[in-house]
Amino acid sequence: MKKEYCVYIHKKKSDNIEFYIGKGIRNKRPYEKSKRSNHWKNIVNKYGYYVEILEDFLTNEKAKKIEIYYIEKFGRLDKKTGNLINKTNGGDGGATRNGYKNSESIRKNISKALKNRIFSEEHKEKIKISSKKRPPATEETRKKLSEKLKNRIFSEETRLKLKKPKSEEHKKNLSISGKGRIFSKEHIEKMKKPKSEEHKKKLSDSAKNREKTFWICKIGEKTKKVKNNETEFYLEKGWKKGRNP
Repeated sequence: MKKEYCVYIHKKKSDNIEFYIGKGIRNKRPYEKSKRSNHWKNIVNKYGYYVEILEDFLTNEKAKKIEIYYIEKFGRLDKKTGNLINKTNGGDGGATRNGYKNSESIRKNISKALKNRIFSEEHKEKIKISSKKRPPATEETRKKLSEKLKNRIFSEETRLKLKKPKSEEHKKNLSISGKGRIFSKEHIEKMKKPKSEEHKKKLSDSAKNREKTFWICKIGEKTKKVKNNETEFYLEKGWKKGRNP
């Protein structure tokens, strides 16, 4: 059965003034309070609201076009053309799509809220089960993610965090996490798979360009690794090559 859509309008109960136009699955989305903006919730909490269906029994594509028409007709508050709190011209399914971006303050608040989240054990278990059921990413998706990562531009703050040495506690946690990993048979087979000639060449070039290092030791001192050009300095100070004094 094909889904049927509608275009609806929300009006304040206090004065019957329209404040939002949307589109969605008929008999469902017009009456939902979830996935609404804070602005929408503030208006509803203060004035109350009711729903009017402007157009009904539509296809999704038809609903998009009609939503655009009505938003333009009633006008947007942010553009000073009307009272609607819609943040886009419609036809996109929400303020987060079609090029719309949250303000810097909103992004910071979202980031802060996400960082301070504490998941219950039950929630963690649900996430774990859900991730196992998720189908593997396609080759096209992996390529897109790879390109996106290559083109990332980090802020100065992020770069400093990445350069910051890890604490002993962090290192210990990483070690414990690594020891507890269980690889699937598929993953193990992939690791066993022979590397391509191109991959081998890259590894070879990387090894050739890597600066050589040596382990040095001295009685009463902690064994350390030093660069080739630093070796002579330490040897003159009584250090010896190797890991055992």
